[in-house]
Amino acid sequence: MSQIGQLQPVTINGQEELQGEISTLQMQLPIRLIPNRMKNSDAAPDYVICSIGNNDQDIQIGAAWKKTKSKPGGEVFEFLSVTVDDPSLPTSLNVAAFKNSAGGWDISWRRRQDKNN
Repeated sequence: MSQIGQLQPVTINGQEELQGEISTLQMQLPIRLIPNRMKNSDAAPDYVICSIGNNDQDIQIGAAWKKTKSKPGGEVFEFLSVTVDDPSLPTSLNVAAFKNSAGGWDISWRRRQDKNN
């Protein structure tokens, strides 16, 4: 996995959100993960993802879901499954964010493996 970004918790108007950026060779994308106040089912995303548009307004560009996974030995850890999509991208960007020891999140990317190989 390659680390392509970071998120830090920030409190704005009494509400915690995550702010950071995703950086690759072709983009440097500032993002905000805002808790989804409209979540009405378990399948709905836990966060909406916004970036700043040319007019300095938030533009929704994706969503994130809280997930848990068990490591061998039974230890459970939490991560975020993140999807960023925008008409300017050739395809959606699917990444994961994992908690780090500094209290933030590291955003990681891994190319999907062809199941036939």
